[in-house]
Amino acid sequence: YKRQALVYDFVKEFSNSTNQNNLDCQAKNAYRAAGWLVPSIFQHPPHSGNGVLKYSVELPKIDNDKRLAIIFETMLGIDGGDGVNYSIMINNQTLWTALHNSVEPKSYSVDITEYAGRTVSVRFMVDKNISSNNDWSYWVSPMLVIK
Repeated sequence: YKRQALVYDFVKEFSNSTNQNNLDCQAKNAYRAAGWLVPSIFQHPPHSGNGVLKYSVELPKIDNDKRLAIIFETMLGIDGGDGVNYSIMINNQTLWTALHNSVEPKSYSVDITEYAGRTVSVRFMVDKNISSNNDWSYWVSPMLVIK
């Protein structure tokens, strides 16, 4: 187990973000197994194009033996759709993308060490895949950490 230092909590900083083209987007709790509530960002993709949630984040300089990463889970709030394409962009570069089509959460870590010491644009993006029906997409506890 590696200790992680919190740099930025995207849910707590939601009011400092810019919402673009989402049918709905809000910081809210998501239900997990056994009824647990976890801080999340709910983002419903539009009927066409990407739903975007954009942050401007000042990244710290870090020691050479450390890594800077965005850690999070993705999950859907309801079954029955064809899934959501999730993506994370730093500035104008897509660093991560995945299709998620289940209410079961999946954990991810996106390394952004190469951007340490700079102010960057972080975009959380969702796309409807084929249909936007039941696309209740959640970014569960998205945080920027030093590992």
